[in-house]
Amino acid sequence: MLLIVLAAAALAGCEAATSPDTGLMPPSSKSAPLGVFHGSAATRDVAAFGTRLGRPVDLAHDYLGKQSWAAIADVSFLADRWREAGFAGRTVFTVPMIPDSGGSLASGAAGRYNTHFRLLAQRLVSGGQAQATLRIGHEFNGTWFKWTIAVPDGARHYAAYWRQIVRTMRSVKDARFKFDWAPNAGSSYVGGEGRQLSAASAYPGDAYVDYIGLDVFDQSWASDTSAASERWKHLVRQKDGLNWQSRFARAHQKPMTFPEWGLVERRDSRGGGDNPYFIERMHEWIHTHPVAYHLYFESRDPNGDYRVFGGSFPNAAKSFIRDFGT
Repeated sequence: MLLIVLAAAALAGCEAATSPDTGLMPPSSKSAPLGVFHGSAATRDVAAFGTRLGRPVDLAHDYLGKQSWAAIADVSFLADRWREAGFAGRTVFTVPMIPDSGGSLASGAAGRYNTHFRLLAQRLVSGGQAQATLRIGHEFNGTWFKWTIAVPDGARHYAAYWRQIVRTMRSVKDARFKFDWAPNAGSSYVGGEGRQLSAASAYPGDAYVDYIGLDVFDQSWASDTSAASERWKHLVRQKDGLNWQSRFARAHQKPMTFPEWGLVERRDSRGGGDNPYFIERMHEWIHTHPVAYHLYFESRDPNGDYRVFGGSFPNAAKSFIRDFGT
């Protein structure tokens, strides 16, 4: 199956900063499957992205609604649209753990929300998405989602809740889901500058995880990272950064993924903008590590613009086509 290909052809002459001694799993000679998020059920836009790239994309990425429990389980339309577009078995769905309407990690850990995830699994199976990859409760080591681990006993409850969800969804007849545990690159500081969250503290166990993911964007709030090369070094070396992901995946014998990655032009000027260097380094990193898949974030939100083909990043777009196209 496409999603379990462990990819990366080792490149010679890598910089020391981008090729640390991390004890890598043996890479494959095949390229890691490339996917894209281009908007909700944006089947035509995904096809157009492939046309600009010069090759069809391998995977489609979409997000389930998080307004309420009903929104989280309301997946039939998305499942049908991606199946009809030919992406059955080639979809990645990002699944909220707690809706905006309320809930807690502790209640989830106690199994109180299992019925919602059983219904979601049933609807995915009936919609032809029994082999989908599910990225549950992403970026939990940040503070911007309801499922943040920055709450009392947050990491312990998160891990227990994840196990509840995975057991529940696997129990549904014909379900063959894969589960992607995906923190953010760089854990948030909490309680002032004194303590950083730890992604590893919320790991639910090898039996419940198929992939070790990481969301990575060309941005930094660290000092002295205005230069593209310094931003990249920070992404590699920071707590819960690229080096950490590589080591952690190796220790648990799991393939790596990048469910969200991309350029960014931020309103606060912390993004790298039109930066071919970032594209080149990500290409090198993906092809020198055991990456199962990577998904470009071809979108924009209130924080900034991430679209490689949106018109703001002409130089980086050329690098993207050269490195990831035909």
